[in-house]
Order: sequence, then structure tokens, then C-alpha cells
Amino acid sequence: MGVLADLRNVAAIIAFGLALPAATAASESNADCVGDALRAIPKVNSPATLHDSFLAFRACDDGAVSERFTDAVTHLLALQWDSIAQVQSLAATDSPFKEFILRHIDATAPAETLRRISFNAQRLCPDRSQSFCAELRQAAEAVLR
Repeated sequence: MGVLADLRNVAAIIAFGLALPAATAASESNADCVGDALRAIPKVNSPATLHDSFLAFRACDDGAVSERFTDAVTHLLALQWDSIAQVQSLAATDSPFKEFILRHIDATAPAETLRRISFNAQRLCPDRSQSFCAELRQAAEAVLR
């Protein structure tokens, strides 16, 4: 029994030793993702750059990165409404991106920004984007309630 216990201990040490570098590499990779995202997302200035950032950093869309994404999404929808056709086009061809847009219309955005998104979606929506605008408006108003 003593030899068997020693073998189990050796196996555990080997397994832990092999897993530790992988865990460390994963956390360093995540730290790189977060750092890169926090530097890149504030530079988002169009639907195309938002989509590029989504593709590059969706794996680390949590915490501070998530807040930056919310800022970028809501800023675009509130203050750059003239680009809504491009946002809608990207969302129509990339359903995870559409879900991302809708998810980031959240309570961390200022109420005035959410009201502006709702107004834009209700009053300034292009005819071909009506369905998408309705989803944007619904998301903004749900947060405002």
C-alpha cells in the first residue's frame, strides 16, 4: 500500500507539473488579450472597426473589456447613427456579432445614451433596417425600465 500511495503521489506531482505551465500560459494569453483589447477598443470609430475588435477580442469580453465594448457599441449607436446600415449589414451576416451588439446595450451605459439609441431606432431608422432597429430599441428600453 505504501508503494501504491507513493506512485499516486508521483503521478499527481507529474500531472500538476504538466498542467501548471498550460494554466500559466492560458492566464498569460488572457492577460495579453485583455491588455490588447483595452488598448484597441477605445480606437473603435466605425462599424468595421467595431466588428474587427469583436472578432479579435470576443474571447476576453468580460469585466473591463466588456465595459469598453459597451462604451464602443452604445457610442456608435447613439452618436454615429448614420452608420446604422453598415452595422445592420454586418449583424445580418454575422449572428454572433448581432448578439454581441444587443448584449452590449446594457445598464453600464448612461441612461441618456440609451434614450438616444431608442430615439434613433424609432425615429431615424432606414426602411430596410426596421427589424434590426426594433431589436435595438427593445434592448435599450428594456435596460431603461
